[in-house]
Parts: sequence; C-alpha cells; structure tokens
Amino acid sequence: MSFDNEHLVEHAGPLYRFALSITRDPHLAADLVQETLWKAHGHLDRFDPARGSFLAWISVSLSRRVANRRRDLGRRFRFLERWRAGRSGADRTGQRALEARLTLSRLLDGLTERQRQVVALYELGGLSAEETATALGVTASGVRSIARDARN
Repeated sequence: MSFDNEHLVEHAGPLYRFALSITRDPHLAADLVQETLWKAHGHLDRFDPARGSFLAWISVSLSRRVANRRRDLGRRFRFLERWRAGRSGADRTGQRALEARLTLSRLLDGLTERQRQVVALYELGGLSAEETATALGVTASGVRSIARDARN
C-alpha cells in the first residue's frame, strides 16, 4: 500500500484537531501539522500498514513534535527569565556583564566544531534532537550526548 500527497492532505483535518486539542493555539497547531506532514512526506517508505493505521503512525509523529515544541518553548522561557533577572539585578554592573560575556566567549571557543554546531542548532536554535541529527548527519542520541558534553 502506498501513500501520496492526497493521503497526507486527507489526514490534515484530524491531525489539526488533535494538535489544537493539545496546544490550544490555532497558529501553533497549524504549524505543527504542516511540519509533521512535510516530514511524513519524506518518510512514507517507513510506514508499515501491518503495524497500524496511517493516521495512528502520523499522529505519533505529531505528538512527538508537540512534545518537542513544548520542551523547546519551556527551555526558551527559562532562559529569558534568567536573562531578565540578571539584567534587572542591582548588583549587575556593566563590568560584571562584560566579564560574563568574555567568559562565555572563552567557553564557546573551547568547544569542538561539532559541539558548537549542536549548541547553535539544538540548544540555541530550538531544533529537536532528531532535526539536529538529520542536519548534522549523526543520531539523535548522539546530539543529546554532544549537547551534554558541551554543557559540561
């Protein structure tokens, strides 16, 4: 059994309703469905009808994408909160901010090229481990391991 774009479009409505029920944001739900359908189009050869329905297969992909997006949004929120708290603190002088930037620059210079790529895409760019792995040609667990080593 093969699937083409018509089959993907046929499932867009149920996927959108599913994403909307989780995110409660129509724009975010539409973006996530579009990303999921785009990824699914490239991986249709991985779908095995013997293991379940197409809608179930693509819904799992969508639920992972929603979870990844929530994790990334939480990570960004925590980063911004720490940044705002540091900027508004009375003890944060211009000299301390300069020292912090210089320290961060030295730390980043100490990373390998691969670690800098992972930090840029995964930690700062907000890509999921799977998306970063695809972009860099490594495994998702490799991305998480490289990110952990870079943080250490």
